Order: sequence, then C-alpha cells, then structure tokens
Amino acid sequence: MTDQTKPHASRSILDWSIVILLAAILCALLYLAATGKRVDPSQKADAPPHGHEMLNAVLWQKTSAEFEAVTRQLYSLAQGNLKRALQDPEWSAIPNSKANAQLAPTAVVMDLDETVLDNTGYEEYLIVNHTEYSRESFQKWCESGKSSAIPGAAEFIRSTRDAGVEVIFMSARSEAQRACTTASLNRLGITSDGSKNEMLLTGGGEKQPFRDAVAKTHRVLLLVGDNLGDFTEGSLLNVEKRRQIARQYQEFWGKSWIILPNPMYGHWEGAVFAFDYAMPREKKLEQKHKSINSPE
Repeated sequence: MTDQTKPHASRSILDWSIVILLAAILCALLYLAATGKRVDPSQKADAPPHGHEMLNAVLWQKTSAEFEAVTRQLYSLAQGNLKRALQDPEWSAIPNSKANAQLAPTAVVMDLDETVLDNTGYEEYLIVNHTEYSRESFQKWCESGKSSAIPGAAEFIRSTRDAGVEVIFMSARSEAQRACTTASLNRLGITSDGSKNEMLLTGGGEKQPFRDAVAKTHRVLLLVGDNLGDFTEGSLLNVEKRRQIARQYQEFWGKSWIILPNPMYGHWEGAVFAFDYAMPREKKLEQKHKSINSPE
C-alpha cells in the first residue's frame, strides 16, 4: 500500500465505526420507545423502584436502642406501679368502677401484638413485597412462630405472676390464631395454656365488652397495650376525638394504664382515612398527606 492510499483506508474504518455506533444508538432508542421505559440518569440501576410508608417506623422498632430503652422503661414503671396497686385497696384500672379489695383474684390485662409479641418480621415482609396487611398473610406469619418478645414484657409477666396476680391477654387476633399464638408465647418462655379464660380474642372487634366481663370477676390493677382501644372505648373515632379521649383519662396514663409506642400501625392510622381499610393504598397515602399541615 502506497502512502497515498493509507489516509483513505483510515477514513473508511472510521466511517464504518460511526455507522455501527449510530446503528446501536438507533436500536436502543427503538427499544425504549417500544417498551415505554425512560432513563433517569440520577437514578442508580439497583435503586428500589419505590419506598414504603412503614419503612422508618419498622427500622426504628427493629434497630434503635431507643425502642428497647423505652419499652424496658415502661415495663419497669409497670412493675413499680403493680407493687403500689397491691398495697392500695382502692386501686383500679377500670374507670368509673368502685374498686373492691375483697374481689379476688387480681389481674393485669395485656394486649399481645406490639405489647408482648414483636411482629416487625411480618412488617418487613410487607415492606419487601410492597404490600399491605391481609388476614391470610398474617395467619401465615402467626403459624411461622417467628414473633419475638417486646423487650421487658416476659420479665414483667413473670414478676406479675410471681406476685400472685393473673395475667389475662386480650387481643384483636382471631380464634383461628389461638393455637399459633399460644405456641409463640410458650416458645418465648411466656407460659400460656391458650384457654379462653387466659386469652381473650376479639377478632378485631371492640375490647370494651371483654374488659367489662373481666372487671366483674377480677380487680383489674393494670391495663397494658399500644392502642387507645386497649384501654377504653372511642378508639374508632376521628383524630381529634381520639385525642380528646386521651386527655379525658390523663390521670390513668403512667399509673394504671401503661401504653407502649407503636408507630407502625394502629387505630391512629385508620382514623386518618376514616377506617376505610378497603380504600386503595394510593388513596390512603393521599389522605395521610392531607393530614399533614404544610409549613408556611
């Protein structure tokens, strides 16, 4: 090859490279147009497609030292208050009821989920699968036996029983979950026979009739839970009325009523969208956003 033909060969190779590059770009554009996908250069390829409304709350309960500190603190408070209650014949956790020191036995009434049993593993499942609670998935979770104990709960239950006080569990779980709930408690060292005298299951209904029934046969010294409905009626009212109820019973909080934090779920959440649990998830999120006052 002469010196005169070399530049023509180089240009030929370069021209073909440009043609191949342009063809590749055209194919990519045609593919994107066909699939409807758009490239966002600010998004990493392995970034999750969307978040979940419970992410921070579940992370706090699962990973924070503060969660364990506050639950142990509250159960320590409950132990101290129980000692005081046993020495006070007029002590009662039931509003507008006249305490009867002669009424035996005494009892502490406790909720189960997020009060005794920690279900963050189930909430993690919801986050990973970007979905919501369902009876079917929670039934499988119950049967898996993977619940852990809320820090401080097992020790409080043992000390309460050692003091001769009955522990009665009152839960929104269903009868279909009695066996797996009993198995979970026993696995965690919280002895339970699962009987209807020891474990009252409301199936999601109001707890007040169950509390009234217990108060007829026991002197109830403490109520322990994570939801307003674990203590009184009115939990299914709107946001402002629920807060009014909390203020109405302010003398009970931290004394005969011990409430644990639950930022993951509860009637506080349902009140935001009028307890319309059949509402599409996107609409629920819209209602939550509307409940937040925009900063001025």
